[in-house]
Amino acid sequence: MSSTYQNSLLAAEEFEDVYVIDTANLSTGEALLILKAAELAEAGKAAKEIYDEVTALVPYVDASFVIDNLEYLHKGGRCSALAALGANLLKLKPCIQVKDGSM
Repeated sequence: MSSTYQNSLLAAEEFEDVYVIDTANLSTGEALLILKAAELAEAGKAAKEIYDEVTALVPYVDASFVIDNLEYLHKGGRCSALAALGANLLKLKPCIQVKDGSM
């Protein structure tokens, strides 16, 4: 969904014992995986063990969210002005689901 993963891989090449995980998700899904990684780190797991366990969880994390207002989707070019106006007038609130790395 962005170039963050690719940039992280490039940056990780400069260090030893740094592992990059493609969460295939957005902020909420990423946060769940980060919390799990923090728990594993607190339990004394090594970086490679944390990487392996969190990577194994990635396919099981799906996130969704409801958009209250289409203003920013319109500003970002994701929907037309007419669609944004119509949805806002009708009080439609689209639900976006992130699954398998796409919305």
